[in-house]
Amino acid sequence: LTSHPHARALAAMQGANAAGMDARYPDLLRAHGVLRKGRDKEDALLVAREDAHMHMEALRDHAAAHLEALERAEAAIQAAGERIKAERRMLAEERRSALDAIEQERARAEADVARLREGAAAVSAAAAAAAHASTQQPLPRPGGESASAGQAWCCRCGSSAVPPLGPPFGPAGGAHAAPAVHPSAAAPPWAPAPVYSSAAAPPWTPAPMRQHRGSRDEAWAAVGGVPGFAAGGEDEGGQPTMTLAAQRAPSKSSSLAGGLGAMPFPAELLPDTVRQGPSGLRPRMLLVVGGEDGGSSLDTTEVLDLRTMSFSPGPRMTARRAGCAGALLDARRAIVAGGVDGATPLDSTEILDLATMSFASGPNLRAKRNLCAGVAFGDRHALVVGGAGAAAGGTRFSSTELLSTDTMTFAPGPCMANRRSGCAIARLTDRHILVLGGFDGVSSLDTTEILDLGTMQFTPGPQMCTRRRGCAAVLLDHGLLIVVGGIAEGNTRLDSTDILNFATMIFCSGPRMVIKRSACAAARLDQHRVIVVGGFDGDGHVDSTDVLDLPTMTFSPGPRMRTRRAACTAVSL
Repeated sequence: LTSHPHARALAAMQGANAAGMDARYPDLLRAHGVLRKGRDKEDALLVAREDAHMHMEALRDHAAAHLEALERAEAAIQAAGERIKAERRMLAEERRSALDAIEQERARAEADVARLREGAAAVSAAAAAAAHASTQQPLPRPGGESASAGQAWCCRCGSSAVPPLGPPFGPAGGAHAAPAVHPSAAAPPWAPAPVYSSAAAPPWTPAPMRQHRGSRDEAWAAVGGVPGFAAGGEDEGGQPTMTLAAQRAPSKSSSLAGGLGAMPFPAELLPDTVRQGPSGLRPRMLLVVGGEDGGSSLDTTEVLDLRTMSFSPGPRMTARRAGCAGALLDARRAIVAGGVDGATPLDSTEILDLATMSFASGPNLRAKRNLCAGVAFGDRHALVVGGAGAAAGGTRFSSTELLSTDTMTFAPGPCMANRRSGCAIARLTDRHILVLGGFDGVSSLDTTEILDLGTMQFTPGPQMCTRRRGCAAVLLDHGLLIVVGGIAEGNTRLDSTDILNFATMIFCSGPRMVIKRSACAAARLDQHRVIVVGGFDGDGHVDSTDVLDLPTMTFSPGPRMRTRRAACTAVSL
């Protein structure tokens, strides 16, 4: 078979096919690999397409969410814009209303000034006509005696010659005041008993000031606004003085509000600042203690030099204190009591040694007291009243504490009728202390209480013209006391003042300060000036001061402190 031609041809063909297959096998393998790679790429493309589709769906959802957020933001912005427009319209209306009110008040003030000038001219004209008649009629004395013609009985000492009491009030005149007389029928109904001997009203005559619950016609006397006082010449320094008007002096049997008994106060009862006049008050410097600057309570103090009227750094306390009380104990020591250190009310005190001008720890109070008030009395005692048991809110106290400077320990004192924090305190006489205003936990107070140091009991005192908490009080000469600043109802900061006349125990509105002040402090500088320091004006804590000029009864800006201070205390040293 192998030799057969066909067999040989077949074998040759098979050999050729086998060789061809062997030659084409790598090509087939490569073609298979290419096809497989194509299928893999196609699979990868399908996977990528699915991934891209899912990503596009996610982007679409994300974009839709952002569009919804933008629509909500646009709606909120539109609503805010409408509110702002409404508030602007409201502010514009309030501004117009305020301007209208200011214009109306200005018109009323101008009318009052014009009426005052006319009335003062009428009173002065009537005085000349009544002067002769007044010198011909004897004035009653205690016990039925009568003064001779042309003499006035002094209701303090009973002498016929009435010496001048010194500033702050009174026009230039003789060494003694002419006795005050009631004006004739031609005088206006609001004219008081005191009258001027000069033909024209003095330039310092203030605007009429209303009595509490009284009409504007029942105003302060045109003579400096002091019922029961008359013009009295000049002192050695050329300052105007006043004397008591015998005709307006209450009888010794008259009864006064607050259980003070007959008026005027006997000379032995009056504090040095009233009994001795300006010569009895000679502070060397003013110490402003503690407070807060809007960020934290302060342990720093500042000293006001009364000669240069500039503040300098004072001694540093041992603790930070805001809302503390301060008082001059004696010629060697002053005390700072209570207050708050940030959020912690304090029961500690500090004693200032005036010789070394350094603080040292003092006796502890019986209770932690923030926003309390204090005053020294007698030669060996001090009184701390009211306050609150927490930095904000908390229990308001009606209790008091008495310090004996002999033992340097506190003992419980008499309780007030009302709870009072942020109240003011002042010594009316050597036997009476007056506590004014404050906050009882519900509202600001316009009530006062008088402590009788003989019985150690509180009785209701005269009512102020305005509710006040965070106020300050200063005793003036001639039986006057001024209450400054504070917060009224509705958190309204006040620039107004109230003045108490001991002769009537009635409060009248006083001069306005330069700015509104709450949580301020006040002190007497000398015979002519009172200073009000620091406080909060409604926008922030202030470092400014206001100085009251007593001869003119007007406030003007004083020296600036080195630090903004509210809820501080001030002590004349």
